Amino acid sequence: MDRDLNADLGDRFDLNRQGSLELLGLLESADPDGMGGDVEAREAYYGPMADAVLDYRKTNGIYGSLDELAAVEGLSATARAELENTAAVGAYSLLGAESVGPAVGADLQKKAMLAIAFSLVGMLVYIWIRFQLPYAVGAVAALFHDVLITLTAIAVTNREINLPTVAALLTLVGYSVNDTVVVFDRVRENLRLRRGEDLEPLMNLSINQTLSRTFITSGTTLVVVLSLYIFGGDVINTFAFVLLVGILVGTYSSIFVASPVALAMNKVLVARRERRRMKGRR
Repeated sequence: MDRDLNADLGDRFDLNRQGSLELLGLLESADPDGMGGDVEAREAYYGPMADAVLDYRKTNGIYGSLDELAAVEGLSATARAELENTAAVGAYSLLGAESVGPAVGADLQKKAMLAIAFSLVGMLVYIWIRFQLPYAVGAVAALFHDVLITLTAIAVTNREINLPTVAALLTLVGYSVNDTVVVFDRVRENLRLRRGEDLEPLMNLSINQTLSRTFITSGTTLVVVLSLYIFGGDVINTFAFVLLVGILVGTYSSIFVASPVALAMNKVLVARRERRRMKGRR
């Protein structure tokens, strides 16, 4: 998009948009001071001049005219004359540019995966302490499901995974587990009120009792996130997209993933305890 800025300058060197490497290449190639020699020697000579021109631009924000080159310290008279003949100033300025290399990108990806993994482990331990192990396993299974589906949606839509995207995924983890905990808390209450009854009908009753709350909460949140996605602009578009997909996925995962997994895990543990008790009697 920056190529369209100051497009009216034609082939002249854009002093407000080009970077130090491009400016150094211009001075080294033109060699206005007649340094001669090899490329490395000319780059070493004109490098401080190019940096001085760019430092002036960073300090003042933009070159208003080529006459301001006279105020750049360290720029020789012949180099200034060369820039006055070949360069021009536009209405837009590039104050700085940053690029992320493969090593930094790989480190960012690793830290993002670790952040999500640690959050899932933290949720597992918390729900295990607060409730029981089957509920913790069910909640983490639902969270893993939510993150996996959301990452799939990001990949399908060819969106970039950056720090705001990771922040959205962590936000999604917190939102989804909150909905799951509400269902499990109602299950625990019904277990106390209806002692002796099977877990499966109690879990089904608890889901039905919290269903209206789940739809109302998710629906109101969805309206806000949808508004951000449509009207929020490019800056938070991916963030809103992740939350939009995550809320839709997290709403049904609390019912159709977390609860069935917790029920299955509970049956496994009950069967194991029963086998141990039978072995103890023998």
